[in-house]
Amino acid sequence: MGDSMNIPAGWDASSTTGHVADLIAGLTLPLIEPLDTDISAMSSFPKYPEPHSADPAVPRSGDRIPDNLQSSAENSSHQGPQSQLESARLLMDECTDALVALKKHQNQCAALAAVLIERLQATALLEATVLNADPWQHQQCMNSIRAEIASILSIPENMSERLLDHASTLVQQLPTTLATLVDGGLGWEHAVVIAEETDLLRAAGLPPVTIHAFEQALLEKAAASTLPSFREKARRLRERQYPETIPARTRRAYSSRYLRISHGQDGMSWLSLYAPAPTLEGV
Repeated sequence: MGDSMNIPAGWDASSTTGHVADLIAGLTLPLIEPLDTDISAMSSFPKYPEPHSADPAVPRSGDRIPDNLQSSAENSSHQGPQSQLESARLLMDECTDALVALKKHQNQCAALAAVLIERLQATALLEATVLNADPWQHQQCMNSIRAEIASILSIPENMSERLLDHASTLVQQLPTTLATLVDGGLGWEHAVVIAEETDLLRAAGLPPVTIHAFEQALLEKAAASTLPSFREKARRLRERQYPETIPARTRRAYSSRYLRISHGQDGMSWLSLYAPAPTLEGV
C-alpha cells in the first residue's frame, strides 16, 4: 500500500491529517504597503548621503577602531538610511530578502503537497482493500483520484498522474530529498529530476545503497544549479556511472511519445508531435 509514514523525523509543527486542512486554511501572508508610502517617507531626505568627514582622527582602513568611535559608528548604522539613495537600496535589499524567504516557503509547501498527495493515494488503496475491490474497481478508484487532483490544482490529468508518481517516489523512496525539500533548500522541479533519475536506477535493478549514494551526489549538484543545468548534470552523471540505465531511459522516452493539437487564435491551431528522433529527422 505504500509507506505513507515515511516522513522526515525533523518535521516541525507536525499535526494529524485531520487538522492539517484547518491549519493551512488559517495561514495568512503579509500585505505589502504601496511603494508610494515608502517614497513619501524618504522625500524629506537629501538625494545622496553626506560626504564622509576628512577629520584625520577618523581611522584609515586596516587601523584598529577605538572603542568610542566603534560605538559611534554602530549608533549611526542603527539610525537607518539618511538619504534617498540609501533608502532605495535598503528597499531593494528588503525585497530580495523577502523573495528568498518566500522561495523557501514555496519549497516547503511543495513538500507538504507531495506528502498529502501520496497520502491521498495510499488512503484510496486502503479503501479499496477494505471494500475488497477487484482490479477494475481499483483502477476506477485511481482514475477518480487523478481526476480530483487535476481539478483541485487546475492541471491536465496526465500531469496529475505524473504528480502522483513523483510524490510516491519522494515519500516512499527518497526521504533525504524530501527532507531537503521540507527544509526549503531544494525546489520542486529539482526534486522531480532526482525522482526520475533514481527511478531509472531502480528499473535497472541496482541495490538501494547505490541508489542512496546517487541521490546524495545529485543533491550536492542541485545546490547551486539552475533547473536546465541540473537536469543535464544529472543525466550525464547517471549515464557515466551507470550505463546500464540507458536502455531503461530510452524505453521510458519512447513510451512518452504523443501527438497533440492545441487550439490557437483566429482560426489557427498548434500541432505538436513528440516522437523518436530517427523517425522525425527522417521525415
